[in-house]
Amino acid sequence: MTKLIPTGIEGLDLILGGGLMPASTCLITGAPGTGKSVLCMQYLLEGARKFNEPGIYITVEETADDVREYCKRLKMDTTELEESGRLTILEQPILRGSVLSAEFIGEMVKTQNVRRLVLDSLTLFKYYHKEDPVQLRTDILRFLTKMRELGVSLFVTSERSTTNMDLIEYQDTDYLFQSIIILLKPRLKSSFSRCLTIAKMRGVNHSLSIHPFTIGDGGITVQPETSFVQGDGEVQ
Repeated sequence: MTKLIPTGIEGLDLILGGGLMPASTCLITGAPGTGKSVLCMQYLLEGARKFNEPGIYITVEETADDVREYCKRLKMDTTELEESGRLTILEQPILRGSVLSAEFIGEMVKTQNVRRLVLDSLTLFKYYHKEDPVQLRTDILRFLTKMRELGVSLFVTSERSTTNMDLIEYQDTDYLFQSIIILLKPRLKSSFSRCLTIAKMRGVNHSLSIHPFTIGDGGITVQPETSFVQGDGEVQ
């Protein structure tokens, strides 16, 4: 039996049945403000700290300094890990013109023995191929395949226009990923709650429920024993 790779995120590994398949590709998707970037950075930090698995975080819509500042505010300081070489934060602004190639990233993976990689977000591919959906799928698939061949566990973020699970529509590019985690922010009476659900996780006996989570000091904490009933806005 294949040994699963723990994410290290409190509560998440429990609803995943232990973790992720090795060298898997996972899409972290949801509306703005649902916690996608926090989950992804926490995945890298926990991997480096708990399992000695170096990671790379590629930011497309923010600068590296912005990412570091957000992390500090949540007491997820990246300084020590960056200085020790266990975490690398790379900028890839879509307006800069040049694109980090899969070959360049691949060399970094090899030289730094990287095991976990985050691309935040899929906008990088969509910006350059907005008029050619076939080439978009081709380039994304080529990138995913390259990372799998290198033995990297990959998280990629993408945005959705709704926080309602019943209204979420799957896009063509979603099907290229082995796993999909959807982050939601449904209304709970007079306020909003943060929840996530595992839409797809190949090779893993995962939960099918919608689980609440909180964001605080240290990142995300998932409540594996609790489920959200979206229809009537109740947490059980």
